[in-house]
Amino acid sequence: MHALTESTIRSSFLNASKGETKRLTVPDLTDVPWEDLDYLGWKDVKRPRLYYVALEVGEEPVCLLLNGPETPPARKMLCAWCEDVVDGTRAALFAAPLTGDSGRRGNTIGTAICVDFRCSRNVRRAPSSFELRTEDPELLAYHREQRIAGLRERSAAFVEAARARARTIGRIRWSRALRDLRPVPRGPTAPSVPVMTSRLRTALTPLDDTRTLAHGLVSTALTVGLTLVEPRDLTVGQRFLYRSATAALGAWMVRASLRTETPGCPMPHAAASRSAPQERCWDTWRCTRRSMPAWCACWSASGWRSPAAPSRSRTVP
Repeated sequence: MHALTESTIRSSFLNASKGETKRLTVPDLTDVPWEDLDYLGWKDVKRPRLYYVALEVGEEPVCLLLNGPETPPARKMLCAWCEDVVDGTRAALFAAPLTGDSGRRGNTIGTAICVDFRCSRNVRRAPSSFELRTEDPELLAYHREQRIAGLRERSAAFVEAARARARTIGRIRWSRALRDLRPVPRGPTAPSVPVMTSRLRTALTPLDDTRTLAHGLVSTALTVGLTLVEPRDLTVGQRFLYRSATAALGAWMVRASLRTETPGCPMPHAAASRSAPQERCWDTWRCTRRSMPAWCACWSASGWRSPAAPSRSRTVP
């Protein structure tokens, strides 16, 4: 990688604030072998849980702030950057805080890296006998170049993943904010047509059974209301409506009276459970209910062609 200066490092941090970049400690860069490094990593001597990594992504220097362990872990772990099975097993988990609001909310992205950041030295070592059994210098050089390219590719992919994760969380946060700004409909949501039809049918079921109190009250009220109307005082159109209402009421009462069983009736009375006196009273009641529409129809038909009553005019003295 190219040589970096202290000012370049402080200005290239991706996930650190200006205050953090001013407070961080930069190691001595005079004796750093830049030609043998793929990234530069160091530990903050003042804050032992903070680590820093500087690398090149597309010929552009990028620095990351990492949160890591204060002491090296006791268990072995393979490094995700160098993937060296010989010297890269002393790795630890590092977490990079994301940028922007997602970082301030505590979101991070993590990976496993060598604790002493020796990945560049691991990929340049001579392969062991079980990794590559050859003495050909060209094959050894090719193997070395492949390991170096893999380290650079995986480290750059981690940086890009941190950037993409921050953008994705930012978009999600903005979408949630815009969703919260949408007007919320006040009041309960109107039910659908099938639901309203089902509710209406359930409410009108007791009215279609002569054994319920609701049917008795509604039918009696409608019969009394139509009886109080004088057909001879109505016009031809009003009289037609009156006859239609009387016929509809009679048809409904006859239909309800002829029904023997209604599902969902709140007051079911089985014929087998009634005594003889109750059965006689029941038959009388049914006959009376059946005759009421007929008497109403006859009473209204008698006044169909009767002459209209003379209008009573009051003489004002």
